[in-house]
Amino acid sequence: MEYFTLVGNVKGFKQSKGSLIFDCNNSMLELKVLDANIVRVRLSPAGSSFPQKSYAVIWDGEGEFSVSDEGEFVHVDTGEVVVRVFKNPCRIVFEDRKGKVINEDYWPAGMGWKPSKWEGYHVKCWKKLFMDERFYGFGEKAGTLDKRREKLVMWNTDAWGYKSGSDPLYLSVPFFIGLRKNIAYGIFFDNTFKAIFDMGHTSEEFYSFEAEGGILDYYFIYGPQVKDVVEGYTRLTGRMPLPPLWSLGHQQSRYSYYPEEHVVQIAERYRLEHIPCDVIYLDIHYMEDFKVFTWNKRRFPDPYRLKKKLSAMGFKLVVIVDPGVKLDPQYHVFREGVLRDFFCKTPRGDLYVGKVWPGLCVFPDYTRDDVRKWWGDLHKTLTDVGVDGIWNDMNEPSIFTDFKTMDLNVLHKDGFHAKIHNVYALLECKATYEGLLRLRPNKRPFILTRSGFAGIQRYAAKWTGDNASTWEHLWLQIPMVLNLGLSGIPFTGADIGGFAGRPSPELLVRWYQVAVFMPLCRNHQMMGTYDHEPWMYGKRTKTIIREMLKLRYSLLPYIYSLFYEHYLKGYPPVRPLFFEFQDDEETYSIDDEFMLGEALLVAPILREGARGREVYLPSTSLWYDFWSGEMLEETGWTYAEAPLDRIPLYVKAGAVIPMWPPMNYVGEKDPNPLFIHYYPSTGKNTFILYEDDGVTLNYRRGECRETLLSAETDGKAITIESKVTKGTYKPPRDTVVIVIHGLKDVNIIEVEKDGRMLKQVKSLKEPGEGYCYNTEKGELYVKFKDKIGVFSLSINFT
Repeated sequence: MEYFTLVGNVKGFKQSKGSLIFDCNNSMLELKVLDANIVRVRLSPAGSSFPQKSYAVIWDGEGEFSVSDEGEFVHVDTGEVVVRVFKNPCRIVFEDRKGKVINEDYWPAGMGWKPSKWEGYHVKCWKKLFMDERFYGFGEKAGTLDKRREKLVMWNTDAWGYKSGSDPLYLSVPFFIGLRKNIAYGIFFDNTFKAIFDMGHTSEEFYSFEAEGGILDYYFIYGPQVKDVVEGYTRLTGRMPLPPLWSLGHQQSRYSYYPEEHVVQIAERYRLEHIPCDVIYLDIHYMEDFKVFTWNKRRFPDPYRLKKKLSAMGFKLVVIVDPGVKLDPQYHVFREGVLRDFFCKTPRGDLYVGKVWPGLCVFPDYTRDDVRKWWGDLHKTLTDVGVDGIWNDMNEPSIFTDFKTMDLNVLHKDGFHAKIHNVYALLECKATYEGLLRLRPNKRPFILTRSGFAGIQRYAAKWTGDNASTWEHLWLQIPMVLNLGLSGIPFTGADIGGFAGRPSPELLVRWYQVAVFMPLCRNHQMMGTYDHEPWMYGKRTKTIIREMLKLRYSLLPYIYSLFYEHYLKGYPPVRPLFFEFQDDEETYSIDDEFMLGEALLVAPILREGARGREVYLPSTSLWYDFWSGEMLEETGWTYAEAPLDRIPLYVKAGAVIPMWPPMNYVGEKDPNPLFIHYYPSTGKNTFILYEDDGVTLNYRRGECRETLLSAETDGKAITIESKVTKGTYKPPRDTVVIVIHGLKDVNIIEVEKDGRMLKQVKSLKEPGEGYCYNTEKGELYVKFKDKIGVFSLSINFT
């Protein structure tokens, strides 16, 4: 196949240290069972060895399995997966316990290699393509959610002006999820060289993945649920630690805010307008001549004073840091880096020099431990004045040449740039993260990156790069964020309103209606463009955006709990419909709706002038309209009205959703009371509310709280219970308000809390405990005191 040397026939095999080693005509093949659902496959051409280092994988296991030689093939049973290694020629088939083929090598090719100009070999694997198979993931890709029939390149690229179908983009994750007939699996190709995934683009019979160097090294991850695959993949490559709570608020940025007085004016205007916002960014103009770890004393004469003013208004400050170090003998960072030999070199041993914003620059070799420590410690210049977070940009790395990056033969400690390119940003973010931990030992780092690789979620949030103020880009962010989430990266979002261009008031409103439900909610725009701040677009636009952001802040306990779910299981907060409704094949191609957790279905308006749209509501659940609180009679495809101030938003029946009172920024006031919204459905439903101080790392020492919220109804009674299941943290509140929706035309007989009857009141504004019933909306409100998080509430009605 294509002049590749194929693996050949199996001559024999042996068991060694939890692995099976197959001796083939032209190679050695290793099969390692990490656990019952994860099998590693490595191919090494004859005479070469298996390299051990991985930049992405941080977990290894040694699972139990049985093996038998069946003559035609070797049978491996992990307890969940059966692997058949056929001998003539060598070909791998993965099956479930019922004998159904999940994935198999394409005959007669399977696996092969050819010479490479770099380390290792040019390697390739061919897999059989099933007619109904769909593919998701692949990191950051622009276009539809399902990547079948596409040819996808893994090569981090500064992709300014990208469109649907542009490839490659800023970040690469050589991992995908295959889904067919309600069975999911994943493959992670652990190779950092430029890689190509041909997912049926060339042939309807097979798909393939290949890389220009290294070895063939992949992990097969069995589901059968997509959730299982994501859990397994993030076990391998890591999960995001809990972010600072303020980073889940609204963030405001532009290229660039300066001088200091203008930054303060932006902050003051946000507070004057009562538009919620937590973060202001500084782009490269805060620096002296664009030199990292410096301050422009003319524009920002006193950074500490600026930070003090922002902090007094409840704002956090995030500043940009690029990897390029200006070639300037008078610049201390350059001088020290040269003295300590910390920069990348040409094959002749000279400093590699490339042009970026400061002019001619040199670039740290982040593959070295000592360089990463040095780089991390340089952030002291920023943390000493109180900077709260770091924005790592231009880290593909981007160079102002036709090739857009370093020459491939530039040398790093770990090899040529051809090998290191895709992990350069990952290692920079690691340096930044570890540096911030050293400089502020008990404070959670916040890093926003443009580029990365598998495992970037361990260190940074990710935005989708330099998008445009178009309706296409409004839609495009949805499948991009969904596939990033399936690729293990939970904290993502797009520049609200588009980076390049000027959105219309309508487009900006519709964009915010999407962004408030995205993990990252950041407004950012290009230099020289019309300002995107909400008050710049008139009173109506400003009012709608303000109300949507208030909803975002009210939902923070729900959103934060979803980040905790990721921390435990790897699930993305924002997920495609099939993540929750995998048995409904209608959901497999929907990429203009998404789920926020299990409970909320978001169906944005994505066409100019539209005041409604067709929405798909999976029929395995009943649904409530979020705005009216009423249960809908229809499921499946239905039409939703959507005036400019409304986005179609639905709640899965049975959902329990914790909410806070709205606020202008995180920490403005204690989130008291806690609102618990319940949307009744038969059977018992639960939600784990997670809480901690939102700032420190004390949650790792048990200073947190897991509260199991449960609710059930039988049509005549509703029971809602709360039980603390973990932790010692005590949230700053003393009141709970239960809101039960969908109770039109009922007669409330009694409301009982912990065996004690509550009185009916006219309004919850009355002091003390009690309940009131809104007959028009069909909503019951129950208020009571609670400091310990343990209660039982019963409502009887007819």
